[in-house]
Amino acid sequence: MDDLASPRSALDAIRAIRENTLSGADLTVEDRRRCVAHLLAEGYSVPEIAEVLGMSERTVQRDKAEVRRGLALEPGLQLAREVIGHLVWTAESQVGHLSRLARDPQAAAAERIECRRLIWTITRECVEQLRLTGFLPSATQRVSADLRVNAALPDLDQLRAIVLDAGLGDDPLALEIGRIERLISGAMEPHDPGPTPPGPREPTYPAPAGTSD
Repeated sequence: MDDLASPRSALDAIRAIRENTLSGADLTVEDRRRCVAHLLAEGYSVPEIAEVLGMSERTVQRDKAEVRRGLALEPGLQLAREVIGHLVWTAESQVGHLSRLARDPQAAAAERIECRRLIWTITRECVEQLRLTGFLPSATQRVSADLRVNAALPDLDQLRAIVLDAGLGDDPLALEIGRIERLISGAMEPHDPGPTPPGPREPTYPAPAGTSD
């Protein structure tokens, strides 16, 4: 997999082929697949790759399938955590950049307003993805009382700090973060099922006609 992620060597080979100093037929299988992977990432179609590398489309199709197999991932909890962590990190980076733009005195008022809108949009979508993947509870989800929230859930203090740093303390974004915290806190409290409803009453039947007490 490391070989497939080496764009510099692939670029050198592709450049040499285009300059007619190297033939595609002289490439090793590993080098050829690196070139195919790089050109696929650049948006080239299979016929275009075959033309650039001077080989058959069938060979490119076969290399394309091998590249995909080499990049395949196994599902698992660790992978989910890494992907979610990258999502939160990316969202925080973008929100931080937009926060600086929103505070820039040289920016136009419309630009600062747009930055605040984008901050809200990015954070809202990030929270929604965390809900969909189970890293944040939804409105219909109950959390077990023995769940270790600090170890399982992303830190909302970071999002709140970003919001306050951007001067959005009264914004709907701050209210949404507070609502999520209340939801988590409420889910952690023991659930009271309430009083037991009364059972069914015994049926009563009228006395037969012609009888008396």
